[in-house]
Amino acid sequence: MRSGTNAVFRAGGPVLRVSATDADVADQVRLANWPADRGVPALRPIDGPIGVDDATVTGWELIDGRREVDYRQLGHAIAAVHGLSSRMRYWRGETSPPAWTPL
Repeated sequence: MRSGTNAVFRAGGPVLRVSATDADVADQVRLANWPADRGVPALRPIDGPIGVDDATVTGWELIDGRREVDYRQLGHAIAAVHGLSSRMRYWRGETSPPAWTPL
């Protein structure tokens, strides 16, 4: 599908993301689960991280972007994101998700 900092491959149903072993993939997985754990419809990893040779692999759901937008569903998702502040749990002792600085 693409190759950059991570290589991303479609493997039938799931998508495989291959990262360097020095990437903090476990933290990225926790960050990806954070909104979904609070009721926001969000992409979740389905497996991993798994160490393979000099890489770390995670499996992710495939989102087919070819379908029409359900604006009611989108509105509910946006409302859920905006409502996170009232339902936040601690993330490493903080009340907000960790800052993510990709560069």
